[in-house]
Amino acid sequence: MILEKISVGFFYFVTLTCLVRAVVRTAGGLHILQLDGYKTGRYLKWIRQHLTSCFEVKEILVIGGLLVLTAFYPQYHTTWLFPMLCVAWGGFQVYMSSRRKNVEAKKPLVYTARAKRVFGLSICLLAGIATTLVLTAKTSPWRTVIFLFSEVSVINLSLANLLIYPLERTINEAYLFSARKRIKTLQPKVIGITGSYGKTSTKYILHQILSQKFNTLMTPDSYN
Repeated sequence: MILEKISVGFFYFVTLTCLVRAVVRTAGGLHILQLDGYKTGRYLKWIRQHLTSCFEVKEILVIGGLLVLTAFYPQYHTTWLFPMLCVAWGGFQVYMSSRRKNVEAKKPLVYTARAKRVFGLSICLLAGIATTLVLTAKTSPWRTVIFLFSEVSVINLSLANLLIYPLERTINEAYLFSARKRIKTLQPKVIGITGSYGKTSTKYILHQILSQKFNTLMTPDSYN
């Protein structure tokens, strides 16, 4: 009875470390999602092209081996072996969380209001899933499958982005409405630059010249 309580306690511990790592991995996925313009389709395409970067194959194989052991010897969950596994795997999760590699990209992750909303919803979903799994499987011999909890972070982020899309669309439409109303009131002079070469450079030069005398606003990057 005492050993069972100890096992459950360590199971809570390892689940918490897996949840922390899932949050860390979500931040990495959020960077890619932001670079893809928060377009779920493009993000999923990136995942398909970088499966080994999104999923830890070696860890999946290790836990797969433990599940095979469970199939042939489920009694090990009632021995001291299970708490020892929890401590070892929990420590491994903490170590992996601390050495997370940053995504190599031209632009760093910027925690804009939208990024914070997507990230926040992702964490809420992860916490909800983790709580449900712990409550339903805390005494199951198959509970070691939860050791792979951080692997759901990539798909969970996609789900969060889809769920929050209606809110983001409403916010964008509100900004567009406000911008159209202000433009209609100000009635500014609009200059469009066309051609096959040098549009962006021309835009920067023109902006510098006109801004000496007028209040000007230049479109960002290569939007001409």
